[in-house]
Amino acid sequence: MSLTRLDWDSDFFDLNIGLASIKVFSMEIDSILSEIYQSDFDLTYLFSKSYSNKKPGGLTLRDTKLLYRKPIKSLKNINNNVVSYNGELNEELIHLALESGVYSRYKLDPHLNLYFNKLYIKWLENSLNRSFADEVFIAKNKLGIQGLITLKKENYDSAKIGLISVKSDSRGLGIGRELINAAENWTGFNKLKYLKVATQELNLNASSFYENMEFNLIDTDYIFHIWKKNS
Repeated sequence: MSLTRLDWDSDFFDLNIGLASIKVFSMEIDSILSEIYQSDFDLTYLFSKSYSNKKPGGLTLRDTKLLYRKPIKSLKNINNNVVSYNGELNEELIHLALESGVYSRYKLDPHLNLYFNKLYIKWLENSLNRSFADEVFIAKNKLGIQGLITLKKENYDSAKIGLISVKSDSRGLGIGRELINAAENWTGFNKLKYLKVATQELNLNASSFYENMEFNLIDTDYIFHIWKKNS
């Protein structure tokens, strides 16, 4: 196990933030906690591949992150209402970005939730300027923008969804499916084999949606936010 500094997070939250990861929670947790508490980090994100309810006092699970993947086999027909977006930041898009993070660990952690709106707006801004995303699609109709999805080439064979959201009063109309179809086509056009997306275990609707769209669960991370004891 090694502790590494997360520069972007540290700068954004004006904290010294570190990252650590372990595979076996029960065997490694005591030693890693000792190292974390002796470090200079105000906050450490601890990612674990396993989890035990018999955890040390004060250690709170902030997220169970589920990673899904779908192989791209064929191109899909998509609705003309789904288009690439190269415009400016606006209130419709901000609303969608914030809706996408309702189960975010940054919203659920009481030390960080005051930054939640600013964080997701920054994520959206950096997606629109293509620093956090390679492509942005929106779904729109005569009432305005109804859905949003952002995509990033992750490596030589995969693309990953960043933000994805559909307006609450437009759900159940197939907009999410159209956004995923557009994402699959973009992935295929870029000669990538897989499309990935992460969600929270708490977000049961999202998990059900991805599974219905033939995504397969390939990985799980249990994420803790470990604050300095005097924080």
